[in-house]
Amino acid sequence: MLECSVCKTQNHHLAINCSSCGGYLQQKIETLDLFETAWMVVEHPSKAFHKIAISTHKNYILFLSALAGIGFLFSAFWFYKIGDLIFSLLRFLGIGISAGIIFGEVIIFLLSIAVWLFLKAERKGVKFRQVFAVTAYSSIPIIISAIIILPIEILTFGTHFFGTNPSPYLLKPLSYVVLLVIDGLFGLWSLILFLIAIKQLRGIGWLRSAMIEFISIVVVLLLIHNILRFIF
Repeated sequence: MLECSVCKTQNHHLAINCSSCGGYLQQKIETLDLFETAWMVVEHPSKAFHKIAISTHKNYILFLSALAGIGFLFSAFWFYKIGDLIFSLLRFLGIGISAGIIFGEVIIFLLSIAVWLFLKAERKGVKFRQVFAVTAYSSIPIIISAIIILPIEILTFGTHFFGTNPSPYLLKPLSYVVLLVIDGLFGLWSLILFLIAIKQLRGIGWLRSAMIEFISIVVVLLLIHNILRFIF
């Protein structure tokens, strides 16, 4: 909680103005600079997510969600071995990039809804826009992986990286394992950032924040799993 220096009223830790006297509690932030904020997420995630949450305009969250969606969808392609179904590399990339943009918006939106409902049940007074914004920015490691690692995977293995005929491990075992490990580390990094973001929204409690993150991700993954199984 933030205590107003004027009237001593206790306010929500993300409040800009005092609910009693209207005095300023913390610096007002109008807009977010994409690269400055992204670097802050990497360097000082707690400060970054606080800044994102209290900003007036949640800039670039749809853009970040779209980019993250490409990484999410190609990960789904690897999990479901879609490379065995689509042999044309150009078609494979076209579907992955175009559908990934929509896929990212859906994933980030559903995760935000799940977390927001938990916070609402806890009476935290957090707005959906705040949850949506920090969720999108916590996907920055996924975006980095999609920009740097995904092209290397495709240039090295083509569609074979996402299939079993032949297995990419049989083609280049060391390269395949190294790329998978790097991908996994970026995914873990994103999960840690997401946990920090939830903790920042709640104000306190690592364990409860971790439970909210875990349940939200599991619910969304099960929902997406059923949808993708129906499609493919």
